[in-house]
Amino acid sequence: MPIIGKIIRVNELPPIGEREANAIYQVAALGSPTYTDYAVDENGDLKTHAVVDGTIPLELADSHVSISNADLVAEGMASQAQYNIKTQEKLAKKLEIPLTDGNAQDYPKIIGMNDNGSVAKLPAGDLGKNIANSSLTSVVGAGLKLGANWTLDTSGLYYSITGLNDVSNDATFSTFLS
Repeated sequence: MPIIGKIIRVNELPPIGEREANAIYQVAALGSPTYTDYAVDENGDLKTHAVVDGTIPLELADSHVSISNADLVAEGMASQAQYNIKTQEKLAKKLEIPLTDGNAQDYPKIIGMNDNGSVAKLPAGDLGKNIANSSLTSVVGAGLKLGANWTLDTSGLYYSITGLNDVSNDATFSTFLS
């Protein structure tokens, strides 16, 4: 049979370290005959989050001191207010999950990440381009280095190389494209 626990009526919810486990705290609303119930499980975790001013969970209220993790205290976070500041800084860098389809014209940047986990904005316009769907222009020192044998299947379509010098009358050339 599960442990049911007990019901404890109080004027305010005790701090995290002082709450009884497996209990229901009935907290009296100031100046009101009504109570709000808050369940505390066997680990001491609050299952129904208390709120401040009807909007902010008690655990996130700047006035609520709940930091007991030694690692967080060592990082200089001894109060909920300090923890909230760090959390808000991290949330400001968070990427939203995209819900909208877009294109490179409306969304010209993508996020790139290096091997160290650092991120940067990259141009989206080149994403998905290759030699077949690009209008390429070379720059000094550019080239194409093949790593294996390579074949160009024209599927019966004409293929032209233009701009080459006519060396058909040059005795130093023994092989010609045709």
